[in-house]
Amino acid sequence: FHYADVFGELPDGYETLLLDVMLGDATLFVRADEVEESWSLYDPILKAPPPVVFYPAGTMGPSEATRLAEGWGHRWEQPAGAGLGRPATRVFPSLDQATRALSSAVLASAREAIAQRGRFHLVLSGGSTPRGLYERWGKGSRFPWQETEVYFADERSVSPRSSKSNYAMAREAFLSKVPVPRSQVHRLRGELSPGSRAAREYEGLLRQGAGSGARFDLVLLGIGKDGHTASLFPDAPALSERERWVVTVPRAGQPPFVPRLTMTLPALASSRAVSFLVAGADKAPAIRGIFTALPRGTERLPASLVRSEGPVTWFLDREAAAGLTPGQASPRGKTA
Repeated sequence: FHYADVFGELPDGYETLLLDVMLGDATLFVRADEVEESWSLYDPILKAPPPVVFYPAGTMGPSEATRLAEGWGHRWEQPAGAGLGRPATRVFPSLDQATRALSSAVLASAREAIAQRGRFHLVLSGGSTPRGLYERWGKGSRFPWQETEVYFADERSVSPRSSKSNYAMAREAFLSKVPVPRSQVHRLRGELSPGSRAAREYEGLLRQGAGSGARFDLVLLGIGKDGHTASLFPDAPALSERERWVVTVPRAGQPPFVPRLTMTLPALASSRAVSFLVAGADKAPAIRGIFTALPRGTERLPASLVRSEGPVTWFLDREAAAGLTPGQASPRGKTA
């Protein structure tokens, strides 16, 4: 062979490109269908980058990575709802400031969802902490209620007029004051007996709108002092549910001790984003435990098991975040 044929100087890239064009050789060209297919992979990543998984110190090969993933209850071939790694945290001096920031974030999420898909699917929670957020909405805003579908993460087995009802609280705080069509407010019918009937009914409703992507655009949650969220209580059988989206809870883990209905972890994971709103020094031990348990999570603190197809963001007041390390709690107004 001739030395120059093998070790000669390579032609310039543009020279090769022009020669290929002249000769009609498209071997090295990227086709339009290949570009479109690549964007179907990269676009979701750019819009909602998956959180980084922080592994323990030391060398870890594929077998150890697989063992950890299975220990977290995940498999590599099931990326939806993985949500592993550090959560995003936003810490504010007061609950009022955290509430205002969350309200703005919900509005931004709604506008994006409506622009892209024509509808905003929002899941609400009960409890005392989110009431300020709901009342803020009830005082008037530019929120696109006409294009919003409202759901509830859990409900007590009581009348919708009961003071113990999550729906009743939301209705009093804002649903009765904003122009959301009644047909777009989907409440859990806690008054039905047996509760399993209401669970099946609500699951049917949720499944009807479930396609290949996330069912909900945003899920709003809080936590109790014991680390529960929705009506998923520590070490409860509902935490092991992998198929059903709505189940009955015969006995709550805290007052009022009445039966409840709740979305399960798989239902909450079928979301494009999850936001927690937590306030008060009495929640600080639970918050510290939850962030320590991440990314794996623990059934002793059910909120640590909540996943999403997109970001999981914690809106905390300073008292609730008091037990977090500087690495866990980012500065006010910034997301870690």
